[in-house]
Amino acid sequence: MRGINVNGRRMIPMARLRELAAGLGYRRVGSYIQTGNLLLESPLGPDAVRRQLEAALRETFGCDVAVAVRSPKDLERVLALCPYQPGQNEVVYVAFAVTPPAPERLAAAGVPACGDCCTLEPTEVYILYRHGVHGSPLSNAFFERALGVPMTSRNLRTVQKLVELARRHVDGSGGP
Repeated sequence: MRGINVNGRRMIPMARLRELAAGLGYRRVGSYIQTGNLLLESPLGPDAVRRQLEAALRETFGCDVAVAVRSPKDLERVLALCPYQPGQNEVVYVAFAVTPPAPERLAAAGVPACGDCCTLEPTEVYILYRHGVHGSPLSNAFFERALGVPMTSRNLRTVQKLVELARRHVDGSGGP
């Protein structure tokens, strides 16, 4: 979920998010850290889950929250495709598109020269911040404007943990 419990905005306790998801009929609902990472099972497809969660968040909490939905296999693919490993004082983020950007927007996305690196994929952007996130022009807002879709970013450690939790979630060896 984009912008949940970050910078004092949209403060929604994760327990309430888990209750909301369970109330919508999702099974095996869990969460990871306080920034809107839910794990759940649903017979619905990703787009239906996204629309249902966005509507429920708007109705229950009165805020518009963009929701990016990825299956465990999607998360494993994201991790496998990551072209960067952070060095000392570097950090890697993955920006997840809520919906796929139009191919022409992806092809035309101009990235400013800044010393940081990024790789654009059809539904994710990988960003290597050489001196930290703050002050870089390669922000979540920049990619949202360039690609024309809402995005939510997670650092690589969070993505790795979500993959680990999703694997356990799927194989039943332990909940989130």
